Amino acid sequence: MPEALPLDIEKCEKLLELADRFLLPVAKRHVALFVAQSDMDKEKKLILADKFDAEFLVEHALSRYRDKDDYMPMLAVGEDFSPKTKARILYNFFSHFRKDLL
Repeated sequence: MPEALPLDIEKCEKLLELADRFLLPVAKRHVALFVAQSDMDKEKKLILADKFDAEFLVEHALSRYRDKDDYMPMLAVGEDFSPKTKARILYNFFSHFRKDLL
């Protein structure tokens, strides 16, 4: 039986693409879990999560947004996000900072 290749962060985007193309949800989730545990920045995680519709990774990436200032890069990065991800970002923002806005 061949040995499993070690997973590194450089391969993750390609592996997510292949798992998505060949409809392999278990492989997609495995790679998404690896990305979530990596030291990749939260914007890149959110971009990958949106691109490959990885729900777990969206949740994980959004959990890393804790301050209002964390959302500022979203103005540049978030333009290409799907409406679903944009709605999740807005919901996350308003659920965290609702008290400050009133």
